[in-house]
Amino acid sequence: KATVEAITILAGHLASALVNQALYCSVQQGEASLRLITDSISDLVTLVEPDGRLQYASPSYQRQLGLAPHTLTGSVVTDLVHPEDAAAVSEALSRAAQAPTVEYRLRTADGRWVWVETAVRPAAAAEASLVLSSRIIDERKRLEAELRHQATHDALTGMAASLRFAGPATLETKIFGRLSAWQNWIFQRP
Repeated sequence: KATVEAITILAGHLASALVNQALYCSVQQGEASLRLITDSISDLVTLVEPDGRLQYASPSYQRQLGLAPHTLTGSVVTDLVHPEDAAAVSEALSRAAQAPTVEYRLRTADGRWVWVETAVRPAAAAEASLVLSSRIIDERKRLEAELRHQATHDALTGMAASLRFAGPATLETKIFGRLSAWQNWIFQRP
């Protein structure tokens, strides 16, 4: 009878070990799949600790910004951000529960600044870490500036358009605005 009990206990431990091994293999496969995804995407993915230090940076930092991910580990997020944008980034990090997005400039390895848009999200429920998912938006920012310029400058002369009129544009206000731009061009040129 003691032998049967010992064999039963041993079989239970063996069954538990086999289940644990299967679970471990499943976790490893999940981690490998997740690593493959994060290594392949072009978005800049970062895991940030509660104190603002980078815990993980995806390989896309090397491809997009020339920054080796391992050199970023331990850096403070706001140290990589343009000084004029640091307050907005800090504020977005503090509001992670509301899942904010923030636009700011990020330094590249060669010292240039690129515009990025970042979605800030809490990591897992048990962690206090944050996940930052960023993408470079330089082209969008360039197009926005070009559109602002086109909206405020006369297309023919390049001079600043007269923006004195409140309300909807009418044919008369458009003509007067064009005449004002011509008048500015005639009297202000060298």
